[in-house]
Amino acid sequence: MTQPPPSSRPPPWFSALLLPGVAALLLVAAGAWLFWTQLRSPPSVTYAQFQTLLDGGQVSRVVVREITATVDLREPARPATVRVRLPSSLAVPDSSLITELETQNVDYRFEAPSQWLGILLNVLPVILLIGVPVFFLTILLLWLLRRRSPPGNLSER
Repeated sequence: MTQPPPSSRPPPWFSALLLPGVAALLLVAAGAWLFWTQLRSPPSVTYAQFQTLLDGGQVSRVVVREITATVDLREPARPATVRVRLPSSLAVPDSSLITELETQNVDYRFEAPSQWLGILLNVLPVILLIGVPVFFLTILLLWLLRRRSPPGNLSER
């Protein structure tokens, strides 16, 4: 007596747990990423504290992006890097802050903000306009194929 070949279909519990499992995995990954980025970001100081550090000669480099500056401190300061939110009048290349930085012999640089959010927001509608219909058409096609297939194992024919 021959045994029927094993079914190539996964057990029913597998299909029931697949979508919630993937969703939970994505949530855990997103949470871990957010935690890691917050852990790595330098501590913030007030503008008055930044002025005190600058007047004390502890600042070695300043990188300004929009109204936020990343400040590298000279050794043996801890932490070695801090962030400071600048007043909007000082976050421009021709401000009085530049003369202070040059007087203290501090390297400084102004950088453009990151463009990734703008690119994502520009591409997102296209992804939604194409991705959502393709997703629903795929679901419809799978439903129609499943409805047309005869009940039972397909390998028994």
